[in-house]
Amino acid sequence: MLHPPRLLRQQAEIMAMPMGLLSIADLLAASGVPTEVVHLGLERDTSPGFDPAADVLATGAGIVFITLHWHAQVRPALLLAETLRRRAPGVVIAVGGYTASYFARELLEHFAAVDYVIRGDGELPAVRLCAAVAGGPDDLGTVPNLAWRERGEVRLNPLSWQVDEHNAAGLRHAAFEHLRHSAAYLERHLYSDFSEGRASPTPSHTFFYNPGRGCPVRCTCCGGGAGAQQTISGRCGFFFYPDDKVRRDLAEAWAAGARTWRVSFDPTASRTAYTAILSAEQAAGRCWHLVFDCWSLPTAELLQGLTRTCEPGSMLVISPECGDEDLRRRHRGYHFTNAALLEAVRGAGAAGFETHAFFTVGLPGETTGMIERTTSLAKDLVDAGAGVSVCPMVLDPGSPLFESPHEFGVTLRVRNLRDYFNLSPNDPGPFYRTEHLSELDIRAAAKRLAWLSAHTADARRHGADS
Repeated sequence: MLHPPRLLRQQAEIMAMPMGLLSIADLLAASGVPTEVVHLGLERDTSPGFDPAADVLATGAGIVFITLHWHAQVRPALLLAETLRRRAPGVVIAVGGYTASYFARELLEHFAAVDYVIRGDGELPAVRLCAAVAGGPDDLGTVPNLAWRERGEVRLNPLSWQVDEHNAAGLRHAAFEHLRHSAAYLERHLYSDFSEGRASPTPSHTFFYNPGRGCPVRCTCCGGGAGAQQTISGRCGFFFYPDDKVRRDLAEAWAAGARTWRVSFDPTASRTAYTAILSAEQAAGRCWHLVFDCWSLPTAELLQGLTRTCEPGSMLVISPECGDEDLRRRHRGYHFTNAALLEAVRGAGAAGFETHAFFTVGLPGETTGMIERTTSLAKDLVDAGAGVSVCPMVLDPGSPLFESPHEFGVTLRVRNLRDYFNLSPNDPGPFYRTEHLSELDIRAAAKRLAWLSAHTADARRHGADS
């Protein structure tokens, strides 16, 4: 199983692996298929000149799975597949992940190097595919979620299997023994998403782990919302994993060396599941440094519960997206006012938490006047003690905006998989324009807002030092 990051200006991106990769590897190994996860970014760091094709040939692997989860991976993942096809022609190549799932038909129609695409949740389908490829009783037509070719025609088997609250119990999402150089993976600063107003990236020794799946809302620019979940995975709604499974995963991650838990699954405002999980972790002697992506604002009850159970200095992350409240209501599934946001940030700071806010520029309907309101809110958040990051909006395949751009007054520059594949690695995007802002306008506004936020944060720190 190969995870290819993207190299951009000699900087590796997409270093964090998809969460389900280790659980798929573990299920394959338990079914009798020897499996190893190889992170190509780590291999190139530890062994300059590392050759993935030579490595695949040396291992004698009969089938290679390549992650294509985020659309920024399209070019490196498919170039890797083409290299493997050329140099290891006898190896079966399968691709999986959100982006691969969304573009499954196009993948098989236009990229001959790819033999199979596993759509949606991949645990059981991967096991069934390996059995079918090995000549077992499974027929390719019966492998759930599989996209494949039959006499040159693309076939999409039904999305008939998903991880749910029942079959999730046996999955191990912290099966780090299947990852080559797992210690190096945990030691790395994998995900530098915190920029302006913060001195360091996400801490090392981080376990990226969501204790459930699904989403109940449809944010317009997100490819993981309710509509996309149904299209990509056949999933409706959301669920939390069983308590015993979550405790086992966290215990195994801790034993492997993880000390920071980064979680981005927050479908309910009550968060009772998290306070219970962290209380159990504390009772077991594990006090996590928490980095929690809040989909809705943190409540006083949440802060009180986390203060007792998390390492001091843990972080709450909030994405207001913009400073205009009406615009936020139109595009964000969980709405809140600017006043409530500032109150929540001050409350989190008083409780001992760091906070970080993410803004974007280029939302459909956004005008230059609305961007000024974002600038004002970003400054207020910095004054309240939050870090701030700004970037142009990322356009996800499967998002409402990607599916129906005309409804939002947006013109897209990328509409299919080949468009993503042909993008220059140095193309800064954002690959669309709105009725009010060109791509150049969006990039310039994001750069200016990021600079102002960083300047405000530097001035605030300088004043505090004085």
